[in-house]
This record gives sequence, C-alpha cells and structure tokens, in this order.
Amino acid sequence: MADKTELITGFHVVGNSGEIDSDTLLEMVNETRKECGEKPIRNNVFIDRIKDELVGEFYKIFVKPQGIKGGRPSEGIIMQMKQALRVAARESKSVRRGLVDKLEARYQPVPVQRELSTMEILQIAMASEQQRLAEKERADFAERTKAQISRKREASALGKLSAATRRCRDLEEQLGEGEKHATITRIEKATSRKGAFKFAPLRRWCRDNGVEARDVPDERYGSVKSWPAGAWLAVYGIDLKKLAGGKV
Repeated sequence: MADKTELITGFHVVGNSGEIDSDTLLEMVNETRKECGEKPIRNNVFIDRIKDELVGEFYKIFVKPQGIKGGRPSEGIIMQMKQALRVAARESKSVRRGLVDKLEARYQPVPVQRELSTMEILQIAMASEQQRLAEKERADFAERTKAQISRKREASALGKLSAATRRCRDLEEQLGEGEKHATITRIEKATSRKGAFKFAPLRRWCRDNGVEARDVPDERYGSVKSWPAGAWLAVYGIDLKKLAGGKV
C-alpha cells in the first residue's frame, strides 16, 4: 500500500494542531529509554520504524539540511498524535508507559474557554443572590428565635419573681407578720406568753380610735383579727417594728 505523504520544505508544528515531529518524538523516546536503562535509537532507524508503522497513512515528510559537520540531509516526519502513540507502542513495556505519560502530559489539549452568555450570567447572579438571601433568612430566624427565647425566659423569671413577691406579701399580711398589724397568735409565739393577750382591750382601743382590725385567714377558725400596731403598743406595750426585727 503506497504511503499518502506530503513533502514540505522546512517544518513547523503548531502547538495545538495535534501534530508532532519525529525529532521531538525521538528525543522523548531516547530520554525515556535512558530512564529505563535502554540504549538510544538512531534517527534513521527511528524514521524507518515510523514509516513501517504508518504505511498506507498520510503524514508529512520534511528534509533537514546537513549539519555543520557536513553529511547528507536527513528526513523528518510530521504525524498526528494518535500516530505517534502507535509508534510509541512499539517500544518495550516500561519505555511505552513512560513515553505515553510524557506525550499526554505535554500535548494534553487545553480546554477552550468560552464567554458566558447573558442568560448564564443572570442565572449565576440569581443563584448567588438566592444563596445570600437564604443565608440571611437563616441568620435572621436564628436571631429572632434567640430573642424570643430570651424574652420568654425574662418574662417567666419576672412572672415567678412577681408571683413569689405577691405570695410573700400576702402571707405576711395574712399571718399578721407585718409591722402594721399582728394577730394574737403571732404575738404569743414571738413573746412566748401564751394566754397573756386578750382581744377585748385591743378591740376597745380600735373602737375608741376609729381604727378597724383586719381579717386574715386562719387554719383553725377560718379567719382571725390582725390588730393594728397602735393598739398593741397602747394596750400591751408591744412595738411591732422591734418585734419584726427580733428585738423583743
């Protein structure tokens, strides 16, 4: 089968053309052979090997002028990368592996970057804005939740404090333990003088001075009178302020 060749004067391989010249390929082959401990191959032997591998295929032949030491001109071949890989496949297994890796690394096609269309730019911008809004919404929701929890805790604490305060105040008033009023039972316990105090004198003082005693709950009687501080001081000499301070 005749080769479909083209003879050219001089040679130049464009980087992204998908072609490689035999000089470059031979240099890579001999470099890899050296790495694998094998002897280099001469140019004329390599050219014959290429022609044998690519018989019947199209490739370009160029003539290299003689060097400064004289000698006749030599041939060179420009081939497609897939053809060069087939030539590389004729090497030993170890050389073939290293050579193929070098060819792929050196002639890996660079992906062509195209300009984004207006629609793609808008879609990217929209996706970015949606992500920003979603993140802001999550942050706002977390802040609102935190504020709501804080307000609930504060309201709960204030409610408990207020309820406790009311209970204490009510209990003080109910048991006559304030500084303004006191029941006979309280004074008896505070002074350890059970039966020493009668309600009649206290009631009389209240009637004479236009003052009313308070009714407070009592477990035994339902309710009892809590007499004002003035009555206790005037009738029995009991100072409720001092009594409340533990000075009686």
